[in-house]
Amino acid sequence: DGQGEPERHYEALLPLLTGLGLDDSLLNALPSTCKKTAADRGSFDTMVLEQLGTCLREQVSKLSKTIEEATPAAQGRAAAVEAAQVELLKATDAQAKAAAELEAAEAGQRAAIERVRVAREALAAFEPEYIRATQARDEKATLLENFRLYNMGCFTQLRDHTSPKVAVGGA
Repeated sequence: DGQGEPERHYEALLPLLTGLGLDDSLLNALPSTCKKTAADRGSFDTMVLEQLGTCLREQVSKLSKTIEEATPAAQGRAAAVEAAQVELLKATDAQAKAAAELEAAEAGQRAAIERVRVAREALAAFEPEYIRATQARDEKATLLENFRLYNMGCFTQLRDHTSPKVAVGGA
C-alpha cells in the first residue's frame, strides 16, 4: 500500500514548512504535488519540488550558519557555567564550614551560659557563709583593736612607769 505513503511524507513535512516563509503559491501547490507519484508528476510539479528543495537547503544553510556563529558564544557560556559551578562549590563549602563554626559557637555559648548559672548558684550558696566570715573577721578585728588599746596600753604603762623606791630596812 504505497498510495498513502507520499501523503504521510507531506504530513510529516507540513509543520516544518510553516516557518520557512514559503511563497503562498508554492504552499498551495505542494499538497497536490506531494500526493502524486514521481511518474505522475509534470514539469510544474517538478519545479514545485525543486523550489521546495532549494528553500529547504537555504534553511539548512541558515541554520548551520546560526549554529556556527553561536558556537563560540555557547562555549563561552559553557565556560562561564563551569566557573560558576566551581564558585558554587566553593560557596557551598564555605557555607557548610560557617554552619559548623556557628554550631560550635552556639554550643560554646550554651556551655558558657551553663557555667555562669552554676557559678551564680555557687555564689548564692556561698554568700551566707561569706557574710558570717566577714562578721567574724570584723568582730576579731574589733577585739584585736580593743586588746591593743587597753591591754597593751596597760602593759606599756606598767612597763614604763617607775615606782618610788622603797627604803630598804624599814620605814
